[in-house]
Amino acid sequence: SMRDRGVKFLYGRWLIEGGPKVLLFDTGSVYNRLDEWKGDLWNLAGIPTPPNDAETNETLLLGYLVAWFLGEFSARERSRAIVAHLHEWQAGLAIPLCRKRHIDVTTVL
Repeated sequence: SMRDRGVKFLYGRWLIEGGPKVLLFDTGSVYNRLDEWKGDLWNLAGIPTPPNDAETNETLLLGYLVAWFLGEFSARERSRAIVAHLHEWQAGLAIPLCRKRHIDVTTVL
């Protein structure tokens, strides 16, 4: 459903021991939503973002993509618990978004 809304991503196996599944998002595919998501972050959680800061922008885009994915995934996966292991500053924004949206996932930071 995210692909249908313009999100680009790659899904496959990480070439390390155990070959875990991995999903890589193309943040550039949703850059047109940046201002909308910055406004949402302020309205939802009171978290400000500096203008024209590339690292902040990429972090915001990835956090919103991860929260979006977790919402979509949890709506479909009802038989097992979902644990999201998030990197502190890159995808960590997904944590307050999941909490505010009442997405049923357990997070590890």
